[in-house]
Amino acid sequence: MSSIFYQKTNSVGNYNYNNKIYSPCEWGHHFHKNFELVYVMEGEIEVCLDDKMGIVREGEFVLVFPNSIHCLHTPKYAKVWIGVFSDDYVTDFAAMIHEKTSPNLTFTCDENEMNYLNKVLLNKNEKADICSLKACLYMVCSKFLKTANLIPKEKIKPDLAHLIIEYVEKNFNNEITLYDIAKKFGYEYHYFSRCFRSIFHTSFKNFLNLYRFDYARSLVVKTDKNMTDIAIESGFGSLRNFNRIYKSIAKTTPTEHRKGVLKNKRCGK
Repeated sequence: MSSIFYQKTNSVGNYNYNNKIYSPCEWGHHFHKNFELVYVMEGEIEVCLDDKMGIVREGEFVLVFPNSIHCLHTPKYAKVWIGVFSDDYVTDFAAMIHEKTSPNLTFTCDENEMNYLNKVLLNKNEKADICSLKACLYMVCSKFLKTANLIPKEKIKPDLAHLIIEYVEKNFNNEITLYDIAKKFGYEYHYFSRCFRSIFHTSFKNFLNLYRFDYARSLVVKTDKNMTDIAIESGFGSLRNFNRIYKSIAKTTPTEHRKGVLKNKRCGK
């Protein structure tokens, strides 16, 4: 298997959104926990998405689900808009596609829909207000669903990277090791360890901590649970370990983070 990297910047945070226009558009195999919307403004690109591969032409969209391994390549010329957004923006849609996939790669929007997208989303340098952004993203997701033909993800045989991702997603709040995963899937530990490093370009410890952090961060900013309970529920084991790892990733402690969020809410930010 070719090397795959985990894109941390598009994997953490609530109401995380960013967009950029690329020309050419070149991204090796990677994955992240946020959705990714790809729109070809000019030219064409080659896209690999999980087990699908194809040419995406001018005027076509691709919607990448969370944790789907994908890559983008420009064979000749292309101008491509890419928007990455967390599932907070489309919570109902995210629930609908959970543990599902689509056999189709591309979809399109009609003229009226494109006029709205161009006005609010595609041709703006600054971030749209949250209501307009949600409206655009839900409209695109609705259009995607009309041709998606969703099927259960289990019907598609996962590769090694997906096996690891799915296992961690289901067990990250328990005591797990790379040895446990290797044994689970019938691999010799040292060989499996080399495969993991080759695929994800990080240690299993860092990989696991990032998943735990992302889960914990949501509890910190969205609930009033105490930090000890969050530490245990997220799999960190102790409050001390939780604080240390949280600060190493977020550059602030979970308690300070919650205080900052509450302060911003009171100020209407």
